[in-house]
Amino acid sequence: MKDIFMNSISSEEIALFLKEKLIGKNIILTGVSSITDLKKNTLSFISNAQYSDDVSKKSLLIVKKNFEIDENSSNSYIKVDNPKILFIKILNKFFYKQK
Repeated sequence: MKDIFMNSISSEEIALFLKEKLIGKNIILTGVSSITDLKKNTLSFISNAQYSDDVSKKSLLIVKKNFEIDENSSNSYIKVDNPKILFIKILNKFFYKQK
């Protein structure tokens, strides 16, 4: 059984873990949120082109490589091939702990 363990982590640490480039500023993340209810300083992902992000939040979004980033966005991004799978890997590594 896994419990949610909300630990703060930087977006740079996540980019290093994924071995991918961070696009945007390094921000400290304190939790996760869904893309439909994006909150400041959280981690989320977009894997479906029908969703877009709230560019006013300071969040880290894991997105597909072809995702177009709004130049006015205050979010940070990591572009990957499969956002959903890598989002789950990040949760397991940094936001959950085993019982």
